[in-house]
Amino acid sequence: MDDNRRFTRLPLEARACLVLPSVTLDGEVHDISLKGALFLALSDDLPDNCRGTEGTLNIELNDNDLMLTMHVRVAYVDGHHAGLALTTVGIDSASHLRRLVELNLGNEELLERELALLWDNR
Repeated sequence: MDDNRRFTRLPLEARACLVLPSVTLDGEVHDISLKGALFLALSDDLPDNCRGTEGTLNIELNDNDLMLTMHVRVAYVDGHHAGLALTTVGIDSASHLRRLVELNLGNEELLERELALLWDNR
């Protein structure tokens, strides 16, 4: 499978809760980018029919007990895994996400390029 992603995926192991209209699932986020996240449900497979569904992903960030809340759309489902596309994010969570990406990229130029791509895609 070709990887056509324009945004860097950053490894992240954080507890998370995915809230969809039909189900709420506890799980973990395995990676994150400025455009989405990979979610792993801990107990149940995700329903196949949740593809395209919008919901909320709440991620517990360990430092300072911060919560990152992202409004997402389920892009794909594969058993316990769901690829989530970011649809909107509040200002506080956007700041946390930007800082998380900035710390993990370690490259200000790459961060600015990705932020510009994000802005162009809106």
